[in-house]
Amino acid sequence: MEAHRFVGDFFEEGGTLLRQAQELPWQRAQSLDLEDLMRIMSRVDMFMMLQADEILRADIWSYYELLKQNDAHRSIATHIKASCMELGIRLVDIYTRCV
Repeated sequence: MEAHRFVGDFFEEGGTLLRQAQELPWQRAQSLDLEDLMRIMSRVDMFMMLQADEILRADIWSYYELLKQNDAHRSIATHIKASCMELGIRLVDIYTRCV
């Protein structure tokens, strides 16, 4: 688990958003760092990158299911709202991009 944490830290500190979207959630899930996985999955820029890629889109639900199974999903809406405010994006705009 510690190796996955280390690799996740490496990608979080560098790399493109696409590469981060490919690696960060998976590495955090493998290390069972659910708090950090929730933080990453609630980042609007990360979510948009994940949902834009057909292969990564399928992974979104597995990450949310892991959070839900461990009762770590309850505050995700608060984190998403904060991320939207930080980026100056309205939540409705994210919805319309994803539909």
